[in-house]
Amino acid sequence: MRAVVTDLPDGDSVLDGILRFSLFRKELLTLDYPRHRLVLEQDREQEGDSGGEEVWLARARDEHVVPMRMPNGIPLVEIDVAGVKMEAGIDSGGLGLSIPASMTKRLRFDSGIDTVAYGRTQVSGFALRGAVLDGVVEFAGFRFEQPWLELNPMFGIANIGSGALRDFAVTLDQRSKLVRFTAPGKPRRLAKPRDLSNTARRNELVGTVAVTQVY
Repeated sequence: MRAVVTDLPDGDSVLDGILRFSLFRKELLTLDYPRHRLVLEQDREQEGDSGGEEVWLARARDEHVVPMRMPNGIPLVEIDVAGVKMEAGIDSGGLGLSIPASMTKRLRFDSGIDTVAYGRTQVSGFALRGAVLDGVVEFAGFRFEQPWLELNPMFGIANIGSGALRDFAVTLDQRSKLVRFTAPGKPRRLAKPRDLSNTARRNELVGTVAVTQVY
């Protein structure tokens, strides 16, 4: 198979390489956050075992299975932010729930908008600001009540990061363009982050931004 050989940017230097989402287009990919596992499955029916367990999500009948788009290989799903519908990328890194800063005027917040960190991409820097939403974020049959939202000035779409996915197993079926979110109970509340200094050291924002704590 073809691969790109390159020196990774400084923010990604903790990695030896990157496995892109499209690499798993022929498998069912599950990111199981509670168990810290990545699971790959093949279609048993395609392998000739038509009596086996059904794998592909196109055969599922579940409110937690939702359509996704994949422009440029990025998985996007629709979310509802206090009645405002928008597309959100599924980000295996990231902090929590992020929305474009341009959406701020369409929403109401229960708190003031605070700057909690300074971020940088490979080409520019920006202040990472956020606030507690006066409302609910919903997707795939799950609800986050009054979550703290990042207000990102750099990106034009919302983002569901690992902080919001920590209670979920996320199964992505690129063939059917579907994704399933499963969780044993109600997702934990998304609170304002108190200390991002450890996040910066762990490089949890690899591929997105690097964070410097605000003191």
